[in-house]
Amino acid sequence: MESAKFRTVAQSLLKDSAFADFVIKCGEKEYRVHRFILSCHSDCFKKCFEGEFKESGSKVIEIMEDDTEAVDLIIGYFYAFDYSDEPKPDAKLGSPMLINTAVYAVADKYDVSDLKTLAMKKFGVAVGKAKERAQDTLTAINTVYETTPPSDRGLRDICVDSWMLGTYDVGTPETKEHALRVLQDLPQFAADITVKVAELSQGLRVGRACTCHPQWFNTISVHDAVKHEWVDGRVHIEYPYDVPQFWSTK
Repeated sequence: MESAKFRTVAQSLLKDSAFADFVIKCGEKEYRVHRFILSCHSDCFKKCFEGEFKESGSKVIEIMEDDTEAVDLIIGYFYAFDYSDEPKPDAKLGSPMLINTAVYAVADKYDVSDLKTLAMKKFGVAVGKAKERAQDTLTAINTVYETTPPSDRGLRDICVDSWMLGTYDVGTPETKEHALRVLQDLPQFAADITVKVAELSQGLRVGRACTCHPQWFNTISVHDAVKHEWVDGRVHIEYPYDVPQFWSTK
């Protein structure tokens, strides 16, 4: 109850700028925010408030290079502890996957770890629901690999996992051509797929190694699996006896 009350009060602060003590400018929008609230979420903003902005006395920051839609969602998250990944009409980010990818990138830039975790979870859920929208998934994969460094495996692992599991349909000439173009344009993604296939073919468990589509079960000697499904951005596998699960979410 207390937590729900705090969230309600926090959300009201974003709408009421009476006690706001800082301004964030992004595109044509201005957000009157509270340094204390932002500092609780982001070490990056906290360091700015305690450092250069405190010394200069400035109470305005411009972040024009960031995606405006993602910034709008991240500001809302600071006060509501959540955000919606439903696309708005005529929005540039036209799918939940693209929205979560953009939020993840901005959260990473400003060191908002809890929001990164939430964006990753929402991204995984969105991918699992996108089987009939292969074009959206392939576009999201392209965006993920363009906006995240190789060392950040959060969204990249989900992209690789979804590709291996065939969680989208590339049965049409258009989507198949797009899929081939993604592999050609993103050599790092193609390399990640190759490594994953090698792990599976050898029956190894390396890091977040995974099972894949049922057609691979005989190859990796887990053909006795009785259930295989994509749930909340992760694969869940059931066996009739106790065997190692090749897909680890740890």
